[in-house]
Amino acid sequence: MMETTVPGSAAKAGIKNILITPLIHGAAALLQDHDLRRKWRKFRFYPRFSPIKSPVIFMTLLVKNEADIIEENLRFHRYMGVDGIIVTDNHSTDSTPEILKKYQREGLIKELIYDPDDNHDQVKKVDRMIRIAKEKYHADWIINADADEFFYTPSLDFHKTLGESCSNILMCSSHAMFSTQMDLESPVRDCTFCVRKTAPKKWIPQPFHICRITQKAVHRTDGYRLVAPGNHDVQMEIPAISDRDEIIIYHYIYRGYEHFRKKVLNGTFALRNQPSKTGNHWRYFAEVYQNHGEDALKQCYRDTLVLPNLPKLLDRRICSEDYTIADIMLNLPASR
Repeated sequence: MMETTVPGSAAKAGIKNILITPLIHGAAALLQDHDLRRKWRKFRFYPRFSPIKSPVIFMTLLVKNEADIIEENLRFHRYMGVDGIIVTDNHSTDSTPEILKKYQREGLIKELIYDPDDNHDQVKKVDRMIRIAKEKYHADWIINADADEFFYTPSLDFHKTLGESCSNILMCSSHAMFSTQMDLESPVRDCTFCVRKTAPKKWIPQPFHICRITQKAVHRTDGYRLVAPGNHDVQMEIPAISDRDEIIIYHYIYRGYEHFRKKVLNGTFALRNQPSKTGNHWRYFAEVYQNHGEDALKQCYRDTLVLPNLPKLLDRRICSEDYTIADIMLNLPASR
């Protein structure tokens, strides 16, 4: 049987393979790689906005069963200068609700929303809190956080840092904190190793590990459109982005094996109705647990924390010890 070739089709296919396909792949990589996105932004021109002197700064928190760390998070951000916090409690079953009510009575938490919906529609829930902070409390700047994220600025004063900014989006590098111990008494005190930069893939064979630097967006409310999944970006009418790390994030993502195990089981349940690419790491860990059992999941936890690779990573300064947040919490006064 003879094969028929449409005139010009080979040439079109060649152009697609040589030009179009690499551009598509490159754009996809740019969207997923925070380091590449940061480098790309260096070549863009952004407008400058007038600084907001004495800005009103609000934080949003989406929490679920965070009793081991939520009180330290609230105390720390009150000390750093947050004026108010909007919290959505996603059906916590531990002592998280009681802790939140305490700080609501003290006036730090302005709105406490109970949301029993177990789906993973994080964007919708955070967007609702942002709009409450903007419309009801006239917030100028928003920090969208999770309970295990501690936003730190060297000035120790968000009002100074954000009050001097001529941008409307601050991209903040997120640095994972971890411990070599399996069981932790206090995550902030016990997690003393900090990921400083992304490790080369060839050094770490594990499919998922913490040696990656990501970014999250702190933003103004004026011109706000929509927050991105995971708070990793934000849509603004006219973006003016700063990448100078005026604020950095200490991320206590894995807080002991038992906490990790619960997140694997509960997180996978919450992701059941979400797109397949959402929460890939939690889906992977759940498959390991279901197919290979408890011991395999424990090994997965050690691998995720790069414990087999830690001496090399310390030697290459990918990781180092960091007591910044632990020292602040140790010396934190009862009130600012």
